[in-house]
Amino acid sequence: MRLPNLVFYLLAAALVGFGAWRVVMSRRPDAPRRGYHLVLGVIYVLVGVWLILTQSGLLPFPPLHR
Repeated sequence: MRLPNLVFYLLAAALVGFGAWRVVMSRRPDAPRRGYHLVLGVIYVLVGVWLILTQSGLLPFPPLHR
């Protein structure tokens, strides 16, 4: 199943936004497990940016099959 470009970009942008929210949560002094929020937030942002760049053609698709 292939997603239309607009839906894919919206889902990837939501992933970046959620990751940014996790990073902001890690900066709050009263937040529990601050390191956990920071690591997952950075991972979500990196994956979302990678998906956007791959879908737009700026990065090549990874070779997933032989």
